[in-house]
Amino acid sequence: MGARVRARALELVVAHLGAPKRLIEVRTEHERKEHDTVHLSKAGAVKAYQCAGVVHPFTCDSVCSMTGSQVPGLAYNNHAQRYADTFQDESLPMFPLDRNMIRLLVDLVGGHPRVLDAGCGVGQVTKMLRNWGCDAVGVDAANKLIELARAAYPGIAFTVGDIRALPYPEEDFDAVVARYSVIHTDPAQVPVVVGEFARVLRPGGSLLVEFQSSGGATHPFAHAAGPAWAWNPDGMASLLSSAGLVERARLVCPAQPSIKYAGTSEAHLLFRKPGPPCGPEPLVD
Repeated sequence: MGARVRARALELVVAHLGAPKRLIEVRTEHERKEHDTVHLSKAGAVKAYQCAGVVHPFTCDSVCSMTGSQVPGLAYNNHAQRYADTFQDESLPMFPLDRNMIRLLVDLVGGHPRVLDAGCGVGQVTKMLRNWGCDAVGVDAANKLIELARAAYPGIAFTVGDIRALPYPEEDFDAVVARYSVIHTDPAQVPVVVGEFARVLRPGGSLLVEFQSSGGATHPFAHAAGPAWAWNPDGMASLLSSAGLVERARLVCPAQPSIKYAGTSEAHLLFRKPGPPCGPEPLVD
């Protein structure tokens, strides 16, 4: 799925610039090979495109600026400091259900797992994972959130990136946390996001997806950071299953109008990638 979304982005670049153009694949830091046609390595290593003799970096921002599209979640840049002031506490004191579901995810993969915080915001969950002994890194589309995360938690790798085309190789993580990060992606593109989560998970690894849930069909809802959608838990579970993942557990919470930040229904889905367990649970002989 990651290769497909990158290929689609490249198609948009070529369509915008007009043919013929040359694309540059960077296989290593020191080796470049030019191609007259679009080519992706297994890891999706196209890093730049060339136009009129000028090399441009192939990034989410450059593709979106040329094509007029927007990376989901980018609108958080408009509220970055307020978001940090409200939520940048790595103990998640206001969200005990979220914290304990993330703890369950870590316990399922065991040891000192490598964990991706996909849609990390200002990095509080990434830091919490580090405090628990995980090799955790974070990625988010909003560069201002990433700047605040890096300032608050130096020494942790935070990357500006699009969850529709994660900037990591295949099978790189024991676990992935997607805490309310899929809600800003148009439902038609969520299968791409789910495919990216599955791609970067190691066999036996686990994924936690948390989101505002709907009682029926997926529908848009008002959100300060731009377009957002509430998902039917069964619908999201079906997408995860279609990506080759297997449901392990779920928690669905009804709306609590009297509790701040719990006024809408929420769902927490735990899925695993088939393979030898990364954690303590043994397979049947």
